[in-house]
Parts: sequence; structure tokens; C-alpha cells
Amino acid sequence: MMRIGRLDRKITIEFRTVAQDAYGSATYTYGTTFAAWAKLENKATGSNENETDGLEKSVQRVVFLIRYSTDVASITSGDRINYDGKYYDIENVIEQGRNTSLRLLCKLVQ
Repeated sequence: MMRIGRLDRKITIEFRTVAQDAYGSATYTYGTTFAAWAKLENKATGSNENETDGLEKSVQRVVFLIRYSTDVASITSGDRINYDGKYYDIENVIEQGRNTSLRLLCKLVQ
């Protein structure tokens, strides 16, 4: 059972869409936003380091827990969350219970 009072962070979910540019290449844009109340669990997965192009970078991962609704049923790993002026890429969506809540595992975009 989810305690609604713990959903104390206002987030905006932005759904990714694919468009074609003038050269026929796929470009990704974000639109059709949906606001939701969430619980932030930033200690659940912690941070780790990633090596890209020979450089080590710290990667901050967080988990947002939101109530399930038909508006959020179509969230996928390509979408993103805007919270507190920062963007978080959704890496994984885990359904908790039967249409009760969604656990969104995210990575801070830098």
C-alpha cells in the first residue's frame, strides 16, 4: 500500500517523440508533458562512475516513485523527467503491484 503523503515532489514527465529533419535523419524531441507527485529516492541506487571517451564521469542515479494512472501507463525508458530544473533520463520503468505505482529508475543528464 502506497502512502500518498510521501509523494512530496512535483515532477514533469516529458514523452520522447521521433521526428525527421530536413536530411531524413531521426531527431528526438520531447513533448506532451504530464505533471505528477513523486517520492524521490536518491540514495537507493547511489552514484557510480562511467568512462566515456577515456574520461571518468560521476553518474548520479535516482528513483522516482509515482502513482499509476492511464496518463503515465505509456512511460518508457526513452522518456525523461524534469525535476527542480534538472533533467533525468528514464532508464527503467518497474510496475509496483497491480496498477498501483511505478518506480522510475533515472540518470541525471549533465
